[in-house]
Amino acid sequence: MKVIRVSTAKDRKRFVELPYVLNKGNTSWIAPLRGVQCKSLDARSNRTLRHCDHQLFLLVNGSKVLGRISAVVDKQAVKRWGKRIGLFGHLACIDDEAAVHRLLRSAASYLVGKNCTTMRGPWSFASQEWGLLVEGYKQPPVADTPYNAPYYAEHIVSAGLEKVADLLAYEANARRGFHFLERGMQMTDTAERKYDIRVRSFDHRRPSEELELLADVRERAQSSGWGFSPTIRYENRALRKDTREHTTICIAEDGTGRPVGYCLVAPDSNVLLRGGTGSLFPSLWWKIRSQQARIRDYRMWSMAVVPEFQGKSIDALLFRRAYEHLAELAPRIELNAILEDDKRANNAMERMGLEQIRRYRVFERTL
Repeated sequence: MKVIRVSTAKDRKRFVELPYVLNKGNTSWIAPLRGVQCKSLDARSNRTLRHCDHQLFLLVNGSKVLGRISAVVDKQAVKRWGKRIGLFGHLACIDDEAAVHRLLRSAASYLVGKNCTTMRGPWSFASQEWGLLVEGYKQPPVADTPYNAPYYAEHIVSAGLEKVADLLAYEANARRGFHFLERGMQMTDTAERKYDIRVRSFDHRRPSEELELLADVRERAQSSGWGFSPTIRYENRALRKDTREHTTICIAEDGTGRPVGYCLVAPDSNVLLRGGTGSLFPSLWWKIRSQQARIRDYRMWSMAVVPEFQGKSIDALLFRRAYEHLAELAPRIELNAILEDDKRANNAMERMGLEQIRRYRVFERTL
């Protein structure tokens, strides 16, 4: 076995293809579209990479690919954090401890060469895809969230990495009898009155201005939070696609009309990819085109509340309003994800009656 750097189009194709090979026959895994995966690795399509140093690696035995990993230094995040933290991601490998260790060593070596003092991950070039799934394997993943076999956690820990944070995902599923608990209703009603909060919808007549408001709220809300990396303005503009017709965006304003929080809930596109192979055949293209408007499963992609209103149940109020907006569809909404250490936010979700269904773990080691 040896680790090689991805340097050719053929190697890149093998890098993309490996998860489809490893997860063949796994009915809980949903194959993402290959074209989307290829674009995510290309700085011409994925603008996040334009402010990153990164390298892809393959573990091979002859012509056979056994594993893959990426190493990345997000220069904007490093500047914000004030620490030389490098990231690893895209980890996929056969169930072999030595193989996983080789991949992690290769990523660590690259990061040391970039003067990093810490390696953290998994993270896969997308702000939504933090962590390794360690609980919640039975239910298929929602769009753009990690999914992996259980053996990875053991191999990562044996390589010397330790847990640095857990993220929790919650579900509100009307088709399984979800309803807001009375104490949750009282909690959000009180917050709305006490802090003079008005929740309104995203104004689609002026999307650019609204997106700037969301970006400002997000940066104010999370600039001191764990793992936060700054939002670049061209990345904000890329969010425009998430303001399409079937997306729900709720914005909380204080008594002066100043935005103090928001949440964004979008259809779970993985519903349309279930049973697929990752290739956009005409039948899948038609399924996506004809059934997208009928999706009743959603993911809460983003939620943020500015510091002076955190811990005051504004997050729970935003989720309640988003759910009520979609209630006639009998939706399933997955809130993915909240830091385990954010006790107030987690307590608010539990008081509302949401069920915790997944746990993701982020690992770290000193280099």
